[in-house]
Amino acid sequence: MLVKPFGEIDPDNLKDYYSGEITTSNRAINVDLNFEETKISKDNLLKVSNFIENINVFLEQAMKYISTDYDLGEDSETAQEYLSHHLEYMGAEEVNSLFGTKEVNKQLYFSKLQVYRVGFYPEESEDFVIIDIQFPEEVTNYLMAVTLDSKFELSFIGMDS
Repeated sequence: MLVKPFGEIDPDNLKDYYSGEITTSNRAINVDLNFEETKISKDNLLKVSNFIENINVFLEQAMKYISTDYDLGEDSETAQEYLSHHLEYMGAEEVNSLFGTKEVNKQLYFSKLQVYRVGFYPEESEDFVIIDIQFPEEVTNYLMAVTLDSKFELSFIGMDS
C-alpha cells in the first residue's frame, strides 16, 4: 500500500520506523511512522494516509487547540507555560530578536510558532498522532506536543524538551 511520503508499505511486513518530509505552506515538516508490531490493519494505514492528504486542516486544528489552551490564562497548562518559560530563560536581547519587542501578545506569540514534526503511532488509540510545535530550533529545544487520538480528536497537549 502506498503511503506518501513513506512509499510502499506492506501492512503484513512492517519495519519499525519510516520517515519522510512534507512541504506545506512553503515549509518542510518531518514526518515519521512508528510501529512496535510487524503487522497492522490496512484501515490504520488508510487513516495515516488520509491525515497526510488533509494535513493542513489538522495542523490548523492543532494550532486552535493551543490557542484555546492559551486563552485559559492562568489555567493554561501548556501554551502560557511555554511562552513564560521562554520569556523567563531568554535574555532581553533574545526576546527582542525573536519577537521584535519585549511586549509579547498572543498574535505575535503564535506568529513565531512552527510545526516541526508529525509522528504517527497507528497502534496507539490515544496517541495516534503527535504534532510537535515550537519556536525556531535555533531558539529552543522545547516544544509543545499536540496529541490526537485515532479519531483525530485532542487527547493531550504537553510541553517537552
